[in-house]
Amino acid sequence: SRVQSRVQTHVQSRVQPRVQSRVQTRDQSRVQSQFQSCVQSRVQSHVQSRVQSHVQPRVQSRVQSRVQSRVQSRVQSHVQSRVQSHVQSHVLSRVLSRVQTRFQSRVQSHDQS
Repeated sequence: SRVQSRVQTHVQSRVQPRVQSRVQTRDQSRVQSQFQSCVQSRVQSHVQSRVQSHVQPRVQSRVQSRVQSRVQSRVQSHVQSRVQSHVQSHVLSRVLSRVQTRFQSRVQSHDQS
């Protein structure tokens, strides 16, 4: 019980923030890259077709840049929220459980010796 309390305190104050940050960064970058490349390709094709058929050539560059920036911002916020939710509900709990088990066994073996 004393060991468990020490382990839990250590995990919550030291291990959890580091693990959470690493896992979140890795997952976020992977998901964001896949999601963004897929969305950007579709958006670009859609924007290009509309721009070519409706907008005068001198405005084309401005419109495309504005639309892409808006879409990118929306995509980024959506991806971040999905990644965060995934990390908090699945990844983090698995990683923390493994870390806690390892750490607890080390502390117990140290206390016994």
